[in-house]
Amino acid sequence: MTYIKSSGFLFLFFMLSVAQAKIINMECDLKMTTSTDWVSSETDNQKEVWTYDDQRGLQSMHTQYLLKECKLGEEELVCEKYTIQNTDQAIAFYEKTYLNRYNLLLKDYSEKELTKGQFSSRMREGTCALIN
Repeated sequence: MTYIKSSGFLFLFFMLSVAQAKIINMECDLKMTTSTDWVSSETDNQKEVWTYDDQRGLQSMHTQYLLKECKLGEEELVCEKYTIQNTDQAIAFYEKTYLNRYNLLLKDYSEKELTKGQFSSRMREGTCALIN
């Protein structure tokens, strides 16, 4: 009987935790503002959906940040990560995204190490609008 009560309590606690999770969907009109020699991509100048989940982190069609890679400040959400892709030659990627919480201005910065000491970078900026 105690097992059934404690299982019911844990299920109720889990459901309340899930119900309180916040997911915010935004459509951002991003434009390329800074670029070195990257080949243009279809995400350079278009509307793109970004989702912030207070349990998982921030993600879009081309990138995903875990919650531990994001810091929610007074005025902005800042997410950043550094990854190394192990192929025949290690390729390093650095990504950082800023989202101003008041005017929903998003800046998405990416940097890629082409060869030892040579880097290519780009930044897209734009405003976002909340969507359901």
